[in-house]
Amino acid sequence: GTSLTEGQIALIARYAREVLILYDGDRAGISAAERAMDMLLEAGLAVKAVILPDQHDPDSYVRAFGAEAFGRFTTEHAQDVVSFRLGAMGLSNPEQAQAAGPDAIGRALRLLGQTLARIPDEITRSLYAAHVSRQLGVPEQLALSAVNQASLELARDRQREEQRAQQRADFAPEAPPHPDGPVIAPGPPSASVDGGLLDTYHQERELLRLLINYGDQPLKLDGSEATVLAHIADTMGDAAFDHPVHELVRSWLTERHIASEPFTIQPLMAELGANVNHLVSDLINLRIDISENWQKLEVSTPPMDADLVASTTEALDHWQWRRVQRLLAENAQIIRNAADNEQITIAVQRHSLLEAFRRDLSSRLGIVTDDASPS
Repeated sequence: GTSLTEGQIALIARYAREVLILYDGDRAGISAAERAMDMLLEAGLAVKAVILPDQHDPDSYVRAFGAEAFGRFTTEHAQDVVSFRLGAMGLSNPEQAQAAGPDAIGRALRLLGQTLARIPDEITRSLYAAHVSRQLGVPEQLALSAVNQASLELARDRQREEQRAQQRADFAPEAPPHPDGPVIAPGPPSASVDGGLLDTYHQERELLRLLINYGDQPLKLDGSEATVLAHIADTMGDAAFDHPVHELVRSWLTERHIASEPFTIQPLMAELGANVNHLVSDLINLRIDISENWQKLEVSTPPMDADLVASTTEALDHWQWRRVQRLLAENAQIIRNAADNEQITIAVQRHSLLEAFRRDLSSRLGIVTDDASPS
């Protein structure tokens, strides 16, 4: 009932090289199985998955049919990653793939390429690519090309993530002196901000998660109603996200909102490539849907984002707070470098407005700020 972690996978790898994963057969279970298979493959493990019949988890199946029947079922229904993912797409054989058409085949190749690119062993990757070509009825070279392209994109993604992690480590604020003490926000840094300081990476991801999962959902705000996408777009105005892939997704969605086009995610993934596919898949999975089978145990599980207005408002406030922190730092640099009194006066006035906005955000978020006057 929990998300598989890298630490658990490392522990499993000490005892076994082949892993069989079992999840419930609902949408949440299938999504969790796909994510787990990707992680296990990346660790160099052989992996297969079993989806249990509707309304059954391992415990209920054993109670209903016995341990021996459970063992037979898992042996007979275990699927490798290619068969499992194609089955989930309704492309279990070449006939189904050809009937689905080129768009469906292309999407399957891209998604499987992203999965197989995680396999560290080159021979194993090639064998799986051949398996893909047989299942879809396409030339093997086409499947290999999809895997190779995804491998390059994955390597670039990892390199960028390492750079961002290093930036966050370099400029992370110090922890409060006591776990129960107030959160003390750092004042504007003395150095100019060039994208590394006061990084908005996590705030942008949270806003994208809300956009992708709930973009067309209505929000009731002070007597008016707007969708999540419209509210976020209106609040952000002309501002953009700092991180290129995040901004690519945000601007794509915003442009279609301005053009009054229907909200949809599929064209986004088709048009913007593998980097966006990885991001969107991760953020969709973060919805953390709860299996319906928990109802049998009468366990109360409040849904994520039960109060969508609160989730959206808080995410926007956090993003704006980080952005105001950066604008204050940039403005302080302008004051230090000002050539005349007029420039200083304008910058000081701007500082007062930004500081007032920051205090308002800090109050809403419960953050204690260390207000700094420009020097």
